Amino acid sequence: TKEEMSFVINDKVTYTSVSQFRSPESLPLYKELTETRRQLEETKKSLEKSRNYYVKANTEDKQVLRTEILDSEKRLLQMTADVKTLEKRIRNAENVIINQQK
Repeated sequence: TKEEMSFVINDKVTYTSVSQFRSPESLPLYKELTETRRQLEETKKSLEKSRNYYVKANTEDKQVLRTEILDSEKRLLQMTADVKTLEKRIRNAENVIINQQK
């Protein structure tokens, strides 16, 4: 099955299919990007659940949750940075190919 996607390469080019990637390094990077985005969403949901539970938790549970929440927040920041880095690497690789074909 074809996965719907929209990935902006530059002001003039947006890919709507993985088959449009031209650089050999772009497809593996895009797969890594989609996996990182999936993990990012899971972490956000888990973090939200932990925060909601924290409000109702007893003192002992709050200590455990506090560590869990802080760790999740750090992972969230790292994954967000990773997403931006991967997107930039893909765009750069694709733009090199596009510019060579002009």
